[in-house]
Amino acid sequence: MQIEWKWFDSLEGIPKEVWNNIFGHKIMKSYEFFMAMQYSNIPNSSFMYLVIYKNDSIITILPCFQYKLDLGILAPRIVKRMTSFFRKLYSNFLFMKILGVGSLASTCEQHIGVVKGLDENEMIKVKKIITEEIKKKSKETANKLVFIKEVPQNQISQIQKLLSKDFYFYHSLPHCIIPVFNETKPYPIALRRKEIQRYKTIVSRFNDKYHCEIVDDFVNLIPLFEKLYLQTLNRSKNIFEVLNESFFVSIKSYLPHSSCMVAMKNRSGEIEALGLIIEDEDSLIPLYMGINYNNTERDIKTLHLYSIIKAIEIAESKGKSYVKIGQTSYYPKVLSGALVENLYLGFYSYNRIIQLLIRNVFGRLFSPTNVQPNVYKKALAGVIKQKVAVDGFEILN
Repeated sequence: MQIEWKWFDSLEGIPKEVWNNIFGHKIMKSYEFFMAMQYSNIPNSSFMYLVIYKNDSIITILPCFQYKLDLGILAPRIVKRMTSFFRKLYSNFLFMKILGVGSLASTCEQHIGVVKGLDENEMIKVKKIITEEIKKKSKETANKLVFIKEVPQNQISQIQKLLSKDFYFYHSLPHCIIPVFNETKPYPIALRRKEIQRYKTIVSRFNDKYHCEIVDDFVNLIPLFEKLYLQTLNRSKNIFEVLNESFFVSIKSYLPHSSCMVAMKNRSGEIEALGLIIEDEDSLIPLYMGINYNNTERDIKTLHLYSIIKAIEIAESKGKSYVKIGQTSYYPKVLSGALVENLYLGFYSYNRIIQLLIRNVFGRLFSPTNVQPNVYKKALAGVIKQKVAVDGFEILN
Protein backbone atom coordinates (compact mmCIF):
# COMPACT_ATOMS: atom_id res chain seq x y z
CA MET A 1 0.00 0.00 0.00
CA GLN A 2 1.42 3.34 -1.08
CA ILE A 3 -0.08 6.57 0.27
CA GLU A 4 1.00 9.86 -1.30
CA TRP A 5 -0.35 13.39 -1.41
CA LYS A 6 -0.24 16.50 -3.54
CA TRP A 7 -1.42 20.11 -3.37
CA PHE A 8 -3.31 21.58 -6.32
CA ASP A 9 -3.97 25.27 -6.88
CA SER A 10 -6.91 24.57 -9.18
CA LEU A 11 -9.92 22.29 -9.05
CA GLU A 12 -9.13 21.08 -12.57
CA GLY A 13 -6.48 18.79 -11.08
CA ILE A 14 -9.24 16.71 -9.47
CA PRO A 15 -11.66 14.68 -11.65
CA LYS A 16 -15.26 15.76 -11.14
CA GLU A 17 -16.52 12.19 -10.73
CA VAL A 18 -13.96 11.51 -7.98
CA TRP A 19 -14.94 14.70 -6.15
CA ASN A 20 -18.62 13.75 -6.30
CA ASN A 21 -17.87 10.20 -5.16
CA ILE A 22 -16.15 11.54 -2.04
CA PHE A 23 -18.42 14.49 -1.20
CA GLY A 24 -21.73 13.10 -2.42
CA HIS A 25 -24.34 15.16 -4.19
CA LYS A 26 -25.17 17.99 -1.79
CA ILE A 27 -25.07 21.13 -3.88
CA MET A 28 -23.12 23.11 -1.27
CA LYS A 29 -20.38 20.48 -1.48
CA SER A 30 -20.57 20.09 -5.24
CA TYR A 31 -17.78 20.44 -7.77
CA GLU A 32 -19.78 23.17 -9.50
CA PHE A 33 -20.19 25.25 -6.35
CA PHE A 34 -16.45 25.18 -5.70
CA MET A 35 -15.76 26.02 -9.34
CA ALA A 36 -18.03 29.04 -8.94
CA MET A 37 -15.95 30.21 -5.98
CA GLN A 38 -12.62 29.51 -7.66
CA TYR A 39 -13.44 31.57 -10.75
CA SER A 40 -15.12 34.49 -9.02
CA ASN A 41 -11.99 36.55 -8.43
CA ILE A 42 -13.14 37.17 -4.87
CA PRO A 43 -10.85 39.95 -3.60
CA ASN A 44 -8.00 38.94 -1.27
CA SER A 45 -8.58 35.20 -1.73
CA SER A 46 -6.96 32.16 -3.31
CA PHE A 47 -7.78 28.47 -3.32
CA MET A 48 -5.84 25.23 -2.95
CA TYR A 49 -6.69 21.57 -2.56
CA LEU A 50 -4.89 18.83 -0.63
CA VAL A 51 -5.39 15.46 -2.32
CA ILE A 52 -4.32 12.15 -0.74
CA TYR A 53 -3.84 9.04 -2.86
CA LYS A 54 -3.80 5.33 -2.07
CA ASN A 55 -2.15 3.37 -4.87
CA ASP A 56 -2.88 6.27 -7.29
CA SER A 57 -6.57 6.43 -6.32
CA ILE A 58 -7.83 9.54 -4.54
CA ILE A 59 -9.02 8.77 -1.01
CA THR A 60 -9.13 12.24 0.58
CA ILE A 61 -9.80 15.79 -0.64
CA LEU A 62 -9.30 18.88 1.50
CA PRO A 63 -10.43 22.14 -0.12
CA CYS A 64 -8.62 25.08 1.47
CA PHE A 65 -8.45 28.80 0.91
CA GLN A 66 -6.38 31.78 1.85
CA TYR A 67 -8.37 34.88 2.62
CA LYS A 68 -7.12 38.32 3.42
CA LEU A 69 -10.07 39.63 5.37
CA ASP A 70 -10.55 43.34 4.73
CA LEU A 71 -11.84 44.72 8.00
CA GLY A 72 -12.35 48.14 6.44
CA ILE A 73 -14.60 47.24 3.51
CA LEU A 74 -17.81 47.68 5.45
CA ALA A 75 -16.64 50.42 7.77
CA PRO A 76 -18.27 53.87 7.87
CA ARG A 77 -17.18 56.31 5.17
CA ILE A 78 -14.87 58.29 7.45
CA VAL A 79 -13.07 55.09 8.53
CA LYS A 80 -12.73 54.02 4.90
CA ARG A 81 -11.04 57.33 4.10
CA MET A 82 -8.66 56.82 7.01
CA THR A 83 -8.04 53.24 5.89
CA SER A 84 -7.09 54.39 2.38
CA PHE A 85 -4.63 56.88 3.86
CA PHE A 86 -2.96 54.41 6.23
CA ARG A 87 -2.66 51.74 3.51
CA LYS A 88 -0.43 54.11 1.57
CA LEU A 89 1.96 53.81 4.51
CA TYR A 90 1.20 50.22 5.53
CA SER A 91 -0.42 48.06 2.86
CA ASN A 92 -1.78 45.48 5.33
CA PHE A 93 -3.58 47.98 7.55
CA LEU A 94 -6.90 46.43 8.76
CA PHE A 95 -6.24 43.15 6.95
CA MET A 96 -6.13 39.69 8.57
CA LYS A 97 -4.63 36.71 6.72
CA ILE A 98 -6.19 33.32 7.39
CA LEU A 99 -5.93 29.77 6.07
CA GLY A 100 -9.31 28.08 6.02
CA VAL A 101 -10.30 24.47 5.49
CA GLY A 102 -13.66 24.18 3.77
CA SER A 103 -15.69 26.69 1.78
CA LEU A 104 -14.94 30.40 1.74
CA ALA A 105 -18.63 31.13 1.18
CA SER A 106 -20.64 30.08 4.23
CA THR A 107 -22.44 26.78 3.61
CA CYS A 108 -23.14 25.36 7.11
CA GLU A 109 -21.31 22.23 5.92
CA GLN A 110 -17.87 20.76 6.61
CA HIS A 111 -15.66 19.85 3.64
CA ILE A 112 -13.05 17.33 4.75
CA GLY A 113 -13.80 14.52 2.32
CA VAL A 114 -12.58 10.97 2.99
CA VAL A 115 -13.71 7.86 1.10
CA LYS A 116 -15.56 5.24 3.08
CA GLY A 117 -14.05 1.87 3.90
CA LEU A 118 -10.50 2.82 4.92
CA ASP A 119 -9.06 0.59 7.62
CA GLU A 120 -7.64 1.83 10.92
CA ASN A 121 -4.03 2.03 9.74
CA GLU A 122 -5.05 3.94 6.63
CA MET A 123 -7.07 6.40 8.70
CA ILE A 124 -4.07 6.98 10.99
CA LYS A 125 -1.92 7.82 7.95
CA VAL A 126 -4.60 10.11 6.52
CA LYS A 127 -4.85 11.93 9.85
CA LYS A 128 -1.07 12.38 9.99
CA ILE A 129 -0.92 13.78 6.46
CA ILE A 130 -3.87 16.15 6.93
CA THR A 131 -2.51 17.51 10.21
CA GLU A 132 1.08 17.90 9.07
CA GLU A 133 0.20 19.38 5.68
CA ILE A 134 -2.18 21.99 7.09
CA LYS A 135 0.44 23.07 9.63
CA LYS A 136 3.14 23.13 6.97
CA LYS A 137 0.98 25.08 4.51
CA SER A 138 0.07 27.68 7.14
CA LYS A 139 3.76 28.35 7.77
CA GLU A 140 4.64 28.42 4.07
CA THR A 141 1.89 30.95 3.39
CA ALA A 142 2.47 32.94 6.62
CA ASN A 143 -1.14 32.46 7.72
CA LYS A 144 -0.87 32.46 11.50
CA LEU A 145 -4.52 31.58 12.00
CA VAL A 146 -5.89 28.30 10.65
CA PHE A 147 -9.48 27.33 11.06
CA ILE A 148 -11.77 24.48 10.06
CA LYS A 149 -15.10 25.83 8.90
CA GLU A 150 -18.63 24.97 9.91
CA VAL A 151 -18.70 21.43 11.27
CA PRO A 152 -22.26 20.27 12.15
CA GLN A 153 -22.95 18.77 15.57
CA ASN A 154 -23.42 15.25 14.20
CA GLN A 155 -19.98 15.28 12.49
CA ILE A 156 -17.77 16.96 15.08
CA SER A 157 -16.38 13.77 16.64
CA GLN A 158 -15.59 12.36 13.19
CA ILE A 159 -13.67 15.50 12.16
CA GLN A 160 -11.77 15.71 15.45
CA LYS A 161 -10.47 12.20 14.80
CA LEU A 162 -8.88 13.44 11.56
CA LEU A 163 -6.85 16.18 13.25
CA SER A 164 -4.28 16.34 16.04
CA LYS A 165 -5.31 17.43 19.51
CA ASP A 166 -3.78 20.90 19.11
CA PHE A 167 -6.70 21.81 16.83
CA TYR A 168 -9.32 23.22 19.19
CA PHE A 169 -13.02 23.29 18.33
CA TYR A 170 -15.49 25.84 19.65
CA HIS A 171 -19.06 26.85 18.99
CA SER A 172 -19.76 28.72 15.79
CA LEU A 173 -23.08 30.41 15.11
CA PRO A 174 -25.67 27.61 14.76
CA HIS A 175 -27.71 27.22 11.61
CA CYS A 176 -31.45 27.01 11.03
CA ILE A 177 -33.62 24.58 9.11
CA ILE A 178 -37.35 24.67 8.54
CA PRO A 179 -38.87 21.22 7.93
CA VAL A 180 -41.30 20.92 5.05
CA PHE A 181 -43.00 17.63 5.94
CA ASN A 182 -46.52 16.36 5.43
CA GLU A 183 -47.12 17.26 9.07
CA THR A 184 -46.20 20.92 8.44
CA LYS A 185 -48.07 21.49 5.17
CA PRO A 186 -49.58 23.75 4.18
CA TYR A 187 -47.48 26.30 6.02
CA PRO A 188 -48.09 27.52 8.75
CA ILE A 189 -50.64 24.92 9.89
CA ALA A 190 -48.16 23.18 12.25
CA LEU A 191 -47.27 26.35 14.17
CA ARG A 192 -48.94 27.60 17.31
CA ARG A 193 -51.97 29.88 17.01
CA LYS A 194 -49.96 33.00 17.90
CA GLU A 195 -47.43 32.35 15.13
CA ILE A 196 -50.19 31.61 12.61
CA GLN A 197 -51.68 35.02 13.37
CA ARG A 198 -48.23 36.57 13.03
CA TYR A 199 -47.89 34.91 9.60
CA LYS A 200 -51.21 36.40 8.49
CA THR A 201 -50.11 39.86 9.62
CA ILE A 202 -46.81 39.65 7.71
CA VAL A 203 -48.51 38.43 4.53
CA SER A 204 -51.13 41.18 4.77
CA ARG A 205 -48.49 43.88 5.24
CA PHE A 206 -46.47 42.55 2.34
CA ASN A 207 -49.45 42.30 -0.02
CA ASP A 208 -50.50 45.86 0.83
CA LYS A 209 -47.27 47.28 -0.62
CA TYR A 210 -45.38 44.65 -2.58
CA HIS A 211 -45.53 41.70 -4.90
CA CYS A 212 -43.08 38.87 -5.52
CA GLU A 213 -41.53 37.45 -8.70
CA ILE A 214 -39.29 34.41 -9.19
CA VAL A 215 -36.55 35.18 -11.71
CA ASP A 216 -34.70 32.22 -13.23
CA ASP A 217 -32.50 34.24 -15.60
CA PHE A 218 -31.25 36.78 -13.09
CA VAL A 219 -27.92 37.84 -14.63
CA ASN A 220 -29.22 41.36 -15.36
CA LEU A 221 -30.23 41.74 -11.71
CA ILE A 222 -26.80 40.91 -10.30
CA PRO A 223 -25.35 44.47 -10.21
CA LEU A 224 -28.36 45.63 -8.17
CA PHE A 225 -28.22 42.49 -6.05
CA GLU A 226 -24.58 43.11 -5.16
CA LYS A 227 -25.43 46.66 -4.10
CA LEU A 228 -28.33 45.52 -1.89
CA TYR A 229 -26.34 42.55 -0.55
CA LEU A 230 -23.54 44.87 0.61
CA GLN A 231 -26.10 47.19 2.22
CA THR A 232 -27.48 44.22 4.13
CA LEU A 233 -24.03 42.92 5.03
CA ASN A 234 -23.10 46.35 6.31
CA ARG A 235 -25.74 45.96 9.02
CA SER A 236 -24.69 42.49 10.07
CA LYS A 237 -22.99 41.98 13.43
CA ASN A 238 -21.16 38.89 12.14
CA ILE A 239 -19.17 39.25 8.93
CA PHE A 240 -16.69 36.79 7.49
CA GLU A 241 -16.66 36.63 3.71
CA VAL A 242 -17.50 39.57 1.46
CA LEU A 243 -18.54 38.27 -1.95
CA ASN A 244 -18.65 40.15 -5.24
CA GLU A 245 -20.64 40.50 -8.43
CA SER A 246 -18.44 37.93 -10.18
CA PHE A 247 -19.33 35.28 -7.57
CA PHE A 248 -23.05 35.71 -8.18
CA VAL A 249 -22.47 35.56 -11.96
CA SER A 250 -20.47 32.36 -11.47
CA ILE A 251 -23.27 30.82 -9.39
CA LYS A 252 -25.64 31.30 -12.32
CA SER A 253 -23.02 30.03 -14.78
CA TYR A 254 -22.08 26.86 -12.88
CA LEU A 255 -25.50 26.15 -11.33
CA PRO A 256 -27.83 27.36 -14.12
CA HIS A 257 -30.73 25.03 -13.29
CA SER A 258 -30.31 25.14 -9.51
CA SER A 259 -30.33 28.87 -8.84
CA CYS A 260 -32.89 31.66 -9.03
CA MET A 261 -33.68 35.00 -7.46
CA VAL A 262 -36.80 36.17 -5.67
CA ALA A 263 -37.52 39.81 -6.51
CA MET A 264 -39.76 41.78 -4.18
CA LYS A 265 -41.20 44.85 -5.91
CA ASN A 266 -43.22 47.81 -4.75
CA ARG A 267 -46.40 48.99 -6.45
CA SER A 268 -44.34 51.04 -8.92
CA GLY A 269 -42.43 47.94 -10.01
CA GLU A 270 -39.19 48.98 -8.31
CA ILE A 271 -37.18 46.25 -6.63
CA GLU A 272 -36.96 46.65 -2.85
CA ALA A 273 -35.34 43.28 -2.03
CA LEU A 274 -33.64 40.41 -3.83
CA GLY A 275 -32.89 36.91 -2.55
CA LEU A 276 -30.52 34.39 -4.14
CA ILE A 277 -31.86 30.85 -3.77
CA ILE A 278 -30.07 27.56 -4.44
CA GLU A 279 -32.08 24.40 -5.04
CA ASP A 280 -30.74 21.09 -3.72
CA GLU A 281 -32.27 17.64 -4.17
CA ASP A 282 -34.16 17.72 -0.88
CA SER A 283 -33.72 21.34 0.21
CA LEU A 284 -34.20 24.94 -0.77
CA ILE A 285 -31.35 27.20 0.37
CA PRO A 286 -31.85 30.98 0.52
CA LEU A 287 -28.15 31.76 0.26
CA TYR A 288 -27.91 35.56 0.34
CA MET A 289 -30.31 38.47 0.51
CA GLY A 290 -30.15 42.16 -0.26
CA ILE A 291 -32.65 44.76 0.97
CA ASN A 292 -33.09 48.43 0.11
CA TYR A 293 -32.57 50.08 3.49
CA ASN A 294 -34.11 53.34 2.35
CA ASN A 295 -37.40 51.91 3.59
CA THR A 296 -38.98 52.21 7.03
CA GLU A 297 -37.90 49.77 9.73
CA ARG A 298 -41.34 48.15 9.59
CA ASP A 299 -41.11 47.64 5.82
CA ILE A 300 -37.57 46.26 6.06
CA LYS A 301 -38.75 43.79 8.69
CA THR A 302 -41.72 42.82 6.51
CA LEU A 303 -39.49 42.19 3.49
CA HIS A 304 -37.11 40.06 5.54
CA LEU A 305 -39.84 37.97 7.15
CA TYR A 306 -41.75 37.51 3.92
CA SER A 307 -38.59 36.22 2.23
CA ILE A 308 -38.69 33.28 4.67
CA ILE A 309 -42.38 32.67 3.99
CA LYS A 310 -41.80 32.78 0.22
CA ALA A 311 -38.93 30.28 0.47
CA ILE A 312 -41.18 27.86 2.37
CA GLU A 313 -43.91 28.32 -0.22
CA ILE A 314 -41.47 27.52 -3.05
CA ALA A 315 -40.12 24.51 -1.15
CA GLU A 316 -43.64 23.14 -0.70
CA SER A 317 -44.39 23.57 -4.40
CA LYS A 318 -41.19 21.73 -5.36
CA GLY A 319 -41.62 18.86 -2.91
CA LYS A 320 -38.56 19.69 -0.81
CA SER A 321 -38.06 18.42 2.74
CA TYR A 322 -36.24 21.46 4.16
CA VAL A 323 -35.63 25.15 3.83
CA LYS A 324 -32.10 25.85 5.08
CA ILE A 325 -31.95 29.47 6.19
CA GLY A 326 -28.44 29.73 7.57
CA GLN A 327 -26.98 31.53 10.55
CA THR A 328 -27.93 34.66 12.58
CA SER A 329 -31.34 36.37 13.08
CA TYR A 330 -32.52 33.45 15.20
CA TYR A 331 -35.54 35.09 16.78
CA PRO A 332 -37.54 35.75 13.57
CA LYS A 333 -36.40 32.45 12.08
CA VAL A 334 -37.48 30.37 15.08
CA LEU A 335 -40.82 32.20 15.17
CA SER A 336 -41.18 31.18 11.52
CA GLY A 337 -40.68 27.51 12.41
CA ALA A 338 -36.91 27.08 12.36
CA LEU A 339 -35.14 24.31 14.22
CA VAL A 340 -31.56 25.06 15.20
CA GLU A 341 -28.42 22.89 15.06
CA ASN A 342 -24.97 23.64 16.47
CA LEU A 343 -22.00 24.26 14.21
CA TYR A 344 -18.34 24.26 15.27
CA LEU A 345 -15.14 25.98 14.13
CA GLY A 346 -11.69 24.47 14.60
CA PHE A 347 -8.61 26.64 15.26
CA TYR A 348 -4.84 26.23 15.20
CA SER A 349 -1.82 28.52 15.04
CA TYR A 350 1.90 27.89 14.76
CA ASN A 351 2.38 31.17 16.62
CA ARG A 352 2.74 30.31 20.31
CA ILE A 353 0.94 33.39 21.59
CA ILE A 354 -2.03 32.95 19.25
CA GLN A 355 -2.16 29.22 20.05
CA LEU A 356 -2.20 30.08 23.75
CA LEU A 357 -5.17 32.38 23.12
CA ILE A 358 -6.91 29.67 21.08
CA ARG A 359 -6.50 27.16 23.89
CA ASN A 360 -7.37 29.42 26.83
CA VAL A 361 -9.46 32.34 25.53
CA PHE A 362 -11.34 31.30 22.38
CA GLY A 363 -13.69 29.09 24.37
CA ARG A 364 -15.05 32.22 26.05
CA LEU A 365 -15.23 34.16 22.79
CA PHE A 366 -17.00 31.39 20.89
CA SER A 367 -19.66 30.44 23.41
CA PRO A 368 -22.97 28.66 22.66
CA THR A 369 -25.80 30.77 21.25
CA ASN A 370 -28.99 30.84 23.26
CA VAL A 371 -32.04 30.09 21.12
CA GLN A 372 -35.68 30.08 22.09
CA PRO A 373 -37.84 26.92 21.98
CA ASN A 374 -39.46 25.92 18.72
CA VAL A 375 -42.98 27.17 18.01
CA TYR A 376 -44.65 23.99 16.77
CA LYS A 377 -47.88 22.74 18.28
CA LYS A 378 -47.20 20.36 21.15
CA ALA A 379 -48.95 17.50 19.39
CA LEU A 380 -46.60 17.83 16.38
CA ALA A 381 -43.28 19.04 17.83
CA GLY A 382 -42.08 15.59 18.93
CA VAL A 383 -42.97 13.95 15.62
CA ILE A 384 -41.24 16.68 13.61
CA LYS A 385 -38.06 16.58 15.70
CA GLN A 386 -37.96 12.79 15.47
CA LYS A 387 -38.14 12.91 11.66
CA VAL A 388 -35.45 15.59 11.57
CA ALA A 389 -33.21 13.41 13.78
CA VAL A 390 -33.60 10.51 11.34
CA ASP A 391 -32.12 12.81 8.67
CA GLY A 392 -29.04 13.36 10.85
CA PHE A 393 -29.75 16.71 12.50
CA GLU A 394 -29.15 17.17 16.24
CA ILE A 395 -31.55 19.93 17.19
CA LEU A 396 -31.09 22.43 20.04
CA ASN A 397 -34.68 23.61 20.33
